[in-house]
Amino acid sequence: MMRPKLREQNIKIRKFRVSDASKVSRLVRGTLKTVNAREYPKKTIQMFVKYFSAQNIKKDSKTDSIYLAFAGSKLVGCGKVSRENWIGMLFLKPRYIGKGIGALLLSQLEKAAKKHKTKAIHANSAPGALRFYIKHGFKKVKKIKKDTGGIAYVVKKKL
Repeated sequence: MMRPKLREQNIKIRKFRVSDASKVSRLVRGTLKTVNAREYPKKTIQMFVKYFSAQNIKKDSKTDSIYLAFAGSKLVGCGKVSRENWIGMLFLKPRYIGKGIGALLLSQLEKAAKKHKTKAIHANSAPGALRFYIKHGFKKVKKIKKDTGGIAYVVKKKL
């Protein structure tokens, strides 16, 4: 069954604020434990859950561009791109996947990357997100095996 797209005017994208760190951490960790847990061993999920603490997100916000997606006042997604133009996170609450919000966040991350005067943006994609990236113009560069188990794909898009 196709999920209806949310109209763009119902979704607001804004820059991360330090006061958002706990909410972002909960969203990312929740998605890792539900969506990503289908693709990766428990050990891998635990490693990512540990990394995406509120403290680490605050630290990353000092060097990386982080954007949040809201449906009304509810945080439903987040994305981060580094100065080196690597997408370090792109997560949605599970019930908002497939409604166009990921595309809105990705577009914002690409705009931020273009400010770095680079010619490409990269990401490490989980197997379940590979189709999303390819749909949005990314090319699969290589398949990598995680030390903790599971696989990911390096993807790249010319800007």
